[in-house]
Amino acid sequence: MANVTAPFEVRLLAKLRQQITSRKVGFLLGAGASYLAGRGFPLATAIWPAIKGTMPPEDQQRIEGWMARSGHPLEETLDALDAQYGNDHDLRHRVSTAIANSFCCLKPPLDCHQDFVARLSRRSDRIVPVFTLNYDCLVECGADSAQACLVDGFCGTFEASFQPGQFDRASGNFVLRRGRRVFVPRPGTISLYKLHGSLGWFADAQGQLKRMRPDLLCPTGWRRLMIPPQHRKASDTGFTPYATLWSEFRAFLSNDTHRLLNRLLSDVHPPCLR
Repeated sequence: MANVTAPFEVRLLAKLRQQITSRKVGFLLGAGASYLAGRGFPLATAIWPAIKGTMPPEDQQRIEGWMARSGHPLEETLDALDAQYGNDHDLRHRVSTAIANSFCCLKPPLDCHQDFVARLSRRSDRIVPVFTLNYDCLVECGADSAQACLVDGFCGTFEASFQPGQFDRASGNFVLRRGRRVFVPRPGTISLYKLHGSLGWFADAQGQLKRMRPDLLCPTGWRRLMIPPQHRKASDTGFTPYATLWSEFRAFLSNDTHRLLNRLLSDVHPPCLR
């Protein structure tokens, strides 16, 4: 039985550890997991101060003019500009590019994410789903450092293409059992679903979805695939690749009995798993 006389924080962490060690657990990471107590990426309220100096002067004046007149933050301002210029105006893409350029200059420590991914990769579940609303690549970099198996829906190396079927392909080994070769799935494979896009996601000149290193120069005619920080995110998720990723998310929560999660831990900060 739980020690009801223990401090609340002690009981909370004990309960959290109990939930984490159950079967079929998924993880939903919000901004706090990338903020890292100020050592990582900025929160939504700090994005505009971080990028406005890199925006063209006319863009900066337009956005700050709307913000000054309405008293609204960046999210509502981009919504208002959508209403004036349409849902796919170039300013939205320039904001996404400015965010990506700003984020690519940051080099947060990886120790928390490396430890987080390493622990997930030791789980007995064949697939450990991780859903994130963040653009950064801390989970991917942590997986590289931990030498963990991670699938993000793309297939390829330098210019990977979006192929959501990758999520259903098991990694593992063939072993001999009673003289027959049998495929044994590898447990602890991390399926990473980036629900609002990523720094390294692009649409090429033909509209094909690509992934490449986010710090590399974007080829001519390519544009970044990131949903800007605004309230119309829900409508953006109705298009590829986001529609597929959100369908996968819903399948784990309610639609697919084979993948249905027993637990979803939301807004988990990696150090909580220590």
